[in-house]
Amino acid sequence: MGILVRDKVDVPPSVERTSQPEERIAWEYLVVQAAVIWLVSRLALVSFTFFSLVLTYREGTSRASMLDAWFRYDAINYVNIAAQGYMTPKDSAFFPLYPILIYFGSFIVGNTVLVAVIISNLGTLAACIGLARLSVDEGGGEHTARLSVLALLSWPLGFFLAAGYTEGIFLAFAVWCLWSMRRGHLGRKYWYIAALCAFFGTLTRSTGAILFLPLLYEFARQHGWVEQLRKRTFAFRLDRRDVPPLVAVIAAVPLAFGLFSGFCLLRYGDLLMWVHIQIQWDRVSMPIWESIWKTVRYHLSFLPLSYFQGHTLIDSLPFLVIVIVAIIGLRRLPLSFTLYMAGLIFLILSSPREIADNAVYLVSAGRFSLAALPAFLLIGKWSERLPGVATFFTYGGVLLQAAFLAFFITGGLLI
Repeated sequence: MGILVRDKVDVPPSVERTSQPEERIAWEYLVVQAAVIWLVSRLALVSFTFFSLVLTYREGTSRASMLDAWFRYDAINYVNIAAQGYMTPKDSAFFPLYPILIYFGSFIVGNTVLVAVIISNLGTLAACIGLARLSVDEGGGEHTARLSVLALLSWPLGFFLAAGYTEGIFLAFAVWCLWSMRRGHLGRKYWYIAALCAFFGTLTRSTGAILFLPLLYEFARQHGWVEQLRKRTFAFRLDRRDVPPLVAVIAAVPLAFGLFSGFCLLRYGDLLMWVHIQIQWDRVSMPIWESIWKTVRYHLSFLPLSYFQGHTLIDSLPFLVIVIVAIIGLRRLPLSFTLYMAGLIFLILSSPREIADNAVYLVSAGRFSLAALPAFLLIGKWSERLPGVATFFTYGGVLLQAAFLAFFITGGLLI
């Protein structure tokens, strides 16, 4: 395979081609397309909340009660941290960027719960635009971009992108990080953008760790180091002007972890309090094969079609779909995207919630699967070629999301 040279960076032709669709499809069109889909989905969620509350409680509702219906579980913790600070060691499980944004946003809006929802939804908007742009730059068209965004927003647990959770803003940082790193051959500024997104993504939630290897790999590949390793030449060369971007790429994620760890040391006297406290949230670390075995045993311990089995499947089945898509996409995705997906799957499997001895549960795995951005790119591409795929993921996803959302806003335990 030949090598193209641009800006003194060795770039395989496959990467060069990813920038071509930009000439065909204007930024403005993709922004409007993604924004319209986002807006329609937000209006649908508001309408669904209104009718769910009215028909469930059979009485009038108000804006305050509708907002309170979304104020549950992790959202409560983030808002409390924004209002009071990190009061107890258990608070260290929640990374600081989202509470900081809520705190400053409250000076403008006043209502911290409303601020949390606004920030989450604006993050989701940025994520939708980024996903559309990434879809086009990875060889898709405007229809593929639209289907990828639809697949994300219609995901069965997609309503968490509208709640006071970190899903929306983390996805925004993650998708723009992936987009920027794939465009590093077009200029060094893209490496700084990618590193900055990885830094803020990691300050948002510990899942940001999965951005480190894709960043490092893309930098190495686009500078010809991966090709040299394959040829066993080991003659790594680097222009001195590329040293600062490399430092930014290497330091972004560790620096974010280091800053929060330093805060934990000052506040709690434990540098890794955010790791050690996981046990109080019933999360344990274990090898993924042990996690898989114990999870399967836990599922099989329930009566078929029982409430408890159904509740656990809300998390497990969407995650299983993501795993299947990731396996199918091994030879269809850039290796950096595969590394990203592998990191996400590993984190979910290696930190389950311990229910009892020899019984664990992949709690929130369905929600965490929203971060599987490359999977939604693949679903968008498949949906364009196979209308049945679009029907399955869009209509099936929306129906399941409606059922899960009704359960959530009426007090059901979904975290």
